Amino acid sequence: MAAIAIPQKPERFFATPEEYLHYEALSSFKCEYYKGEVIAMAGGSIPHNTIVLQLLVALSIRLKGKSCKPYNNDNKVYIPQRKSYFYPDGMMACGEIVTDEKNGIVFNPKIVIEVLSPSTASFDRGEKFEAYRTLESLETYVLVSSTQVFVEVYTKKADDHWDLHLLRNIDALLSFSVIDTVIPLAEIYENVSWESEE
Repeated sequence: MAAIAIPQKPERFFATPEEYLHYEALSSFKCEYYKGEVIAMAGGSIPHNTIVLQLLVALSIRLKGKSCKPYNNDNKVYIPQRKSYFYPDGMMACGEIVTDEKNGIVFNPKIVIEVLSPSTASFDRGEKFEAYRTLESLETYVLVSSTQVFVEVYTKKADDHWDLHLLRNIDALLSFSVIDTVIPLAEIYENVSWESEE
């Protein structure tokens, strides 16, 4: 494959899907691929990363003994109908899990979790969710705010209809019906402080 002429760490540049995967394999930082563009990912805030860690730990504990496996934000999802690759903050796949171990790709997640940042919230709710919805395997899409106690849970119903359930109270329970378990929001937001956030 011919080399791609790119800066040391570009914010974004155009490439084919094959060039993107080749670049990712050689890169020291993560990039997503959407609409033909390779897009460098920014690091998360302390509240963002704390929420991701605590949610994935809580989910991992509850998955013991089940035929499901959690994945963190070092693994990406391939969206065939959009020819795109995203790094969700967390995801879970069950049963016969299809992966590309070499490139860190999960092809059939049942649950995708995104922890929202002010700069990504609109995209995560809009175009990214629209792309995720094309995955036949996806049953639950969870958006977790990193600036307040607020969780949006989208659940797929018949005829590709998605129900939305909003959680705003720290005493609320985040339900994952696909694995018949719940996680208290207090567990997800434990020790999260926004005092230094603007």
